[in-house]
Amino acid sequence: MEVERKNHLTCTMSVHTMYVVARKLRLMDAAIKKITERYAEIQRQIRILTREAESIKQVMAIAGYRPEYLGEAFPDSGPSKDEEYADNLPFKHETLVNACKKILRDHKFQWLTKNQVEYLVSMGGYEFSTEKRRNSVDVTLRRLASEAFCEVQRSMQGNKYCWTRESEQKEVNAH
Repeated sequence: MEVERKNHLTCTMSVHTMYVVARKLRLMDAAIKKITERYAEIQRQIRILTREAESIKQVMAIAGYRPEYLGEAFPDSGPSKDEEYADNLPFKHETLVNACKKILRDHKFQWLTKNQVEYLVSMGGYEFSTEKRRNSVDVTLRRLASEAFCEVQRSMQGNKYCWTRESEQKEVNAH
């Protein structure tokens, strides 16, 4: 007598199996719906925060605290230096002198005020140990100017500092 062997790789659908599959699909649809709704909400929040950030950047530039970046007029120009600093926090474990030098070097041949340098240092994650942050930056910039790491342009509205070709040469010679 021959025993009938079942092929376990094939199966027949039963009503129960159909019910389980349909139920799983409904659960997946509900999960996908929740994920899609959450994604749409996040995208709305990003647009709102982006508009708010743009407004704040404009106000800070008008007030003279944020340097103006030429590349921002072009949508695909990438992040500006302050945005890059905020993302990477390069000054988190740096001295104020090194942070100021890097900012001046990164903004070669662009004149920056102490307010702008203080803003950029803060965006880069530098943690001031004093309440008088701007004064600390001012003293540091004056010292860098006296050591010929940057030029200073004096005016009644406040000094401006700029990294120069001579500063670049001095840095190369120091290393």
